[in-house]
Amino acid sequence: MASNIEKGFIPLPKVEQEVTDETIIMSLNLPDYVDQDRIGVNLAGISKLCKLGGITHLVVIGNTGEETSHVVPEVAGVNSDGSASLSKKIEKVIVPTFETNPMHNGKDNETISTRTIGLYVDINVDELGNRIAETSEGVHSPKAWAKELDKGIKTPIRKAGNQNLLHHLESFDKTDFRVMAFMTGLTIAVYIPVYSVFDPHSLILPGELAVYRMFSALTRKEHPDFRFSLFPGFQVDRAIALGIMGRTKTLIKDLRQDKK
Repeated sequence: MASNIEKGFIPLPKVEQEVTDETIIMSLNLPDYVDQDRIGVNLAGISKLCKLGGITHLVVIGNTGEETSHVVPEVAGVNSDGSASLSKKIEKVIVPTFETNPMHNGKDNETISTRTIGLYVDINVDELGNRIAETSEGVHSPKAWAKELDKGIKTPIRKAGNQNLLHHLESFDKTDFRVMAFMTGLTIAVYIPVYSVFDPHSLILPGELAVYRMFSALTRKEHPDFRFSLFPGFQVDRAIALGIMGRTKTLIKDLRQDKK
C-alpha cells in the first residue's frame, strides 16, 4: 500500500521550511514535544479547496503566549474592609483556538466569478494544546494535533469560500442577472409555447445555457482568476462542492504508517 507521503501528504517541517509557493504559507510553531515529522500536510488538497472558494493565498500562523480559556469568579459584593466578596458562581471565558481574517483583494470590474480573497488563520497554540491535553489521546499525540489542525484549517477555508461565493453581488453580476431574467422571460413567452406543442421535453432553456457558456469562455480569457460556474451571479454549485470537500477531504493527518 502506498505511503501517505506518496499520496501527497508532506511532513510539516518540510512544508514550513522548504515549500516556496507563496500561495500557501504555514508556520505553526507547535511545541517541541510534538513529533512534527508525523504530521502530514496535503498541500494539493488545500490548494484545490482554496481554488474552489476563490482564495488566492492562505497564511496559517501559530502563536504562543496568548490568553487561554479560564474561569473568573463572580463578585457577590464588597466586604466592610473594601475587599471583594466572591460568589460561588464562576464565569468561564472561552478563547477560540483559531481566528480568521479574510481579506478582499479589491480588483476593479469584478464579478463573483472573478472576485478573490486572501485568508489569514491565526492559531492559539497554547489554547489548542490545553484542549488536546483534555482528550484521551493526550497532548503528546501527533494524531490528536493533526486531527485538530485539519478541522481548524478546513473550517475557515469553507466559511470564507462560502462568503465569497454566495454573498454580495457585484455590479456586473446584477447586470448579468437582468440579462438572464430577460432571456428567461423571452423563452417563456416565445420558445416554450411554440416548441412544447411538438416536444414536451423541450422545456429546458438551451439558449440561455449556450449564451452563458460563451460568455464564460470569453471571461476566462480576459480574467486569469475566473472560476466557471453553472449559474450566473452566486456560484451555488461551487459552494456545494466546497462544502462537501471541506467536510470529507483530509488535509492534515498522522503519518504514523510511514514510521514503521
